[in-house]
Amino acid sequence: MNEFKTQQRKKDIIFVVVIIILTIGLAGGFYFLSDHWSDETADHDDVEIITNHDDQPQDIDQNGNEKNEIEWHTYENGLALAKANNKHVLIDFYYDTCYYCILMEDNTYPNQNVIDLSKEFVCVKVDLYEKEAYDGEQLTKDYGITGYPTIVYLDSLGKEIYRVPGYREAEEFIGDMDNALSLS
Repeated sequence: MNEFKTQQRKKDIIFVVVIIILTIGLAGGFYFLSDHWSDETADHDDVEIITNHDDQPQDIDQNGNEKNEIEWHTYENGLALAKANNKHVLIDFYYDTCYYCILMEDNTYPNQNVIDLSKEFVCVKVDLYEKEAYDGEQLTKDYGITGYPTIVYLDSLGKEIYRVPGYREAEEFIGDMDNALSLS
């Protein structure tokens, strides 16, 4: 009877090991067949080469092309720039693991029309959890932020003129920016 249990146990172990090997093999095979491994279909556009070019102006990339992104500032620098240049302020209150904040970063901010209109503002990002450059938690309390992301628009003197809580698609965001510009 003991020998029967031992043989059955060995068969059970072998069965589990075979299932694991097959599962890993199938998963690896599907991955191999996907575009990730094909040099002919891989476009490699998602690879970012990071180099340090401290001598380059901020609006020029490493290849000498104009950067095509929103220029973000810290809170205090942004308010000072806005006052000196008589520009509106756009403040993005966010935190790194916020799903809708990530969607804004990935879908809304790269839109060329959003980038172009953002030049009418001094754009500021306030991270809820920042502690070194500024106290993100305190700024969040000061502005009464209760959800993320929240975009707050200020005039050049720092007075709030408009706010929009939640995720916005690019076209909605452009409408919000236009509205903020028209309110002052």
